[in-house]
Amino acid sequence: MAKPILSRDEWTILRRIEADPVGFGVRIEISLARSRLKRLGYIESRPSNAGRSRQIAGKAHVWRFTAEGRARFEAGE
Repeated sequence: MAKPILSRDEWTILRRIEADPVGFGVRIEISLARSRLKRLGYIESRPSNAGRSRQIAGKAHVWRFTAEGRARFEAGE
């Protein structure tokens, strides 16, 4: 299988997740790039510790690397 070619927005997202000092995850606003990275297996979402009002507004998730996604990012793929 050929390596996917990532866009500038997708690389920006991966670098932001990599820079997350604690590994809790980051909020990502660029939904098209985020969706593609999720489909390719680079990132996953998890619920944040936001209050109920934020969950209703649809901002209840933060994003972080999958184990495979981190390995692929570190390998430059």
